[in-house]
Amino acid sequence: MSAGGDRLLGKGPKLIREMNQRVLFDTLLSQGASTRPALARASGLSQPTVIAALNEMEEAQLVVALGNDARELGRPARLYQVRADAGFVVAIDIGRVWVRVAVVDIAGGELYRHDVRNVARSAGALVELISAEVAQARKRLGLDPERTHAVIGSPGVFAPKRGVVDYADQLPGWHRPKLINMLVEELGGQVRIENDVNLAALAESIHGRAGRYESFAYFHIGTGAGLATILNGRLHRGFHGAAGELAYLLTAADGGGGERVLEDVVSARALTASARELGLGGVGPEDVLRLLDEGDPAAGRVMERFVAGVAAAVIAINAVLDPECIVLGGGIGARLGGHLEQIGEAVARRSPFRVRLDVAALNADATLRGALDLGLEAAREAMFRSGVRRASD
Repeated sequence: MSAGGDRLLGKGPKLIREMNQRVLFDTLLSQGASTRPALARASGLSQPTVIAALNEMEEAQLVVALGNDARELGRPARLYQVRADAGFVVAIDIGRVWVRVAVVDIAGGELYRHDVRNVARSAGALVELISAEVAQARKRLGLDPERTHAVIGSPGVFAPKRGVVDYADQLPGWHRPKLINMLVEELGGQVRIENDVNLAALAESIHGRAGRYESFAYFHIGTGAGLATILNGRLHRGFHGAAGELAYLLTAADGGGGERVLEDVVSARALTASARELGLGGVGPEDVLRLLDEGDPAAGRVMERFVAGVAAAVIAINAVLDPECIVLGGGIGARLGGHLEQIGEAVARRSPFRVRLDVAALNADATLRGALDLGLEAAREAMFRSGVRRASD
């Protein structure tokens, strides 16, 4: 049965109208300005249904009519597009080194982008820095907070009832009670906080190589270590929202009570510590990777030890989750493409289970891109629902 205009079994006229409008709304978002005939062809709706739906959507300020399309043969057809200025998304990626801010309109058009070094020496100063960055973007663009959705990507797990972010060791003081609530109040409008690695995985599933997989694990290796899991196309957060806090996985213990966790073995800090132990004192992760590219033997030994740690983590992830693929992301993980074969061989020597390995495509922008995607989904849903209510009033 065609979706166009015909009543579906068990569905009332109002619901049918809303469904048709949402089909057209999403079609305009995906293919841009279109004529009514083109929308009818793309959506499968009849032309009378398209005309009626567009009239209601224009009245509800969901879409706007532009000029005529001169490419149409005969009488030029009217063009329609989603009202790009009907809503906005502010995305904030809070990292130990950088704070990144981006703003897009409801159609996904980028309006603003600014990266600033995180020079804050305290959690309170970090709140002030983020607030100032967002205020600058809003002033430049003239944004109305009431029409703005903000998504914050942060290390750790947000506990909304307590207003704190737990497990964000890279951001000292970030766990202070009500600190995040202060930030939300500063930003105003609709604000959502999500784990940065989760957002990176979402972005990679939409824009990166992982889009081909229904289930994959995103293994973030950067300042710290973390994991996000997409199962059957959906993000798995766990009962407390802490699924993937891989940094705390115990990897070794000795008789004297000493312990090591994964982040002590696989992270920027671990890479620097190995470099110091193996004779490359005074260098950071970037230096190790550069020396490795130059063929430095000491850097080669550092990477050999690091790869062994990555392989051990891959074995654990694969044994627990059995994903289609494990994607290496983060500032260090995404640069391990030349070592995938070495990692795979180390896994094969120590585990009976096999898994496909790949590297992320989005690199430093992954968390920010995921925050924009999540924000656009929420903003579009809110815009559409409010528009439908206005049209029915």
